[in-house]
Order: sequence, then C-alpha cells, then structure tokens
Amino acid sequence: GERYDEWHRIRRGEVDIVVGARSALFAPFENLGLIVVDEEHESSYKQSEAPRYSARDVAVMRGRREHAAVILGSATPSAATTSPRAAVPPSPGRSSLGSTTPPATP
Repeated sequence: GERYDEWHRIRRGEVDIVVGARSALFAPFENLGLIVVDEEHESSYKQSEAPRYSARDVAVMRGRREHAAVILGSATPSAATTSPRAAVPPSPGRSSLGSTTPPATP
C-alpha cells in the first residue's frame, strides 16, 4: 500500500520531510532534526486503542532520544506543556522544547 511504500522511501533516505498523523512520529528517519506537533493539546493526539500513547509525549521523548528539536504548537497549550512538574526534563544542552541552550559558564 501507499503507507508501506512511503515508509520504505523514508528508510532509504529518499524523503527529507514527512507531514502526517500520529503514526508519522514513528517514521524511520536516520538523522531526525525537527519534530513539530501542531495543536498539541488536541485529544486526537492520544491513541485510545492498544498500544495507547500520547503523540505529544512520544514526540518529546523521541526528540530527546535522537537529539532533535521539538516544537509543540498550540494557541491553548496543555497543562503538561506549561507545568514545570509535568514537563519531561530536558536532556543536557537542550531546553524542554528541544532548542539548544547555551553551555553554563563558570
């Protein structure tokens, strides 16, 4: 099918940008640089059937794991995005939204 063909084009490095639904977060990019989740507060980003996951959380964790910037866009951000307690802690050298932070100076 079409999804299968696109998946293989991504794996072979023939695709630089993917725009898609929740499942696009799992695209097999070798050198992922940026993940954008628009309207991250929408409940449609939560998979209700097994396997259950939140696309927002997957985006943040994948960005962190692969050292990619993550942009969570929303006119009305979710509590998880705005609450310091609920946010995923950043990896060293990155802010919670994935942008590079300057190194600490003595």
